Amino acid sequence: MTVNQRLIIAAVCAMAAGCGGTKATEGPTGSNTSAKVLTASVNGTAFAATTVSGGFLNGSLTIAGVNGLRSLNIAAINLSGPGTYSLNMGNPNSALAMFGDGNTGQFSTGYGGTGSLTLTTATLGHIKGTFTFTAYTSAGGGLGKPVVTVLDGVFDITIP
Repeated sequence: MTVNQRLIIAAVCAMAAGCGGTKATEGPTGSNTSAKVLTASVNGTAFAATTVSGGFLNGSLTIAGVNGLRSLNIAAINLSGPGTYSLNMGNPNSALAMFGDGNTGQFSTGYGGTGSLTLTTATLGHIKGTFTFTAYTSAGGGLGKPVVTVLDGVFDITIP
């Protein structure tokens, strides 16, 4: 599968996971009906998504978050459930992590990046885990500059 095909699949999966939502949505009785958290350190600067979506179904995982001009997406297929998975280019789960910044461009592990994703909960209504990755742009020719390093990533998404 080419890098462009993987990027298209990841983008489609992120859109299919659902749109909208914030960290907590109030139900009619005032109780939380969903929790959606996606945070990380990106090149040493805190990132906290204000809009988060994600899901796990039949071994396919999608996570998407946006805050202003910055976005973070992770997609993978054929996952067996909780466990640790590679985000390195060419991994067996076609797992891909991307970070987009309206000012500096799009970065992807599909351009030779590395990383890992740890799923601690993977059910239809709840995904939770951690991640880290280093990603490059196509402009850098992969394994070059510019580069983005994402550390201490955390996601906890409950879907009612």
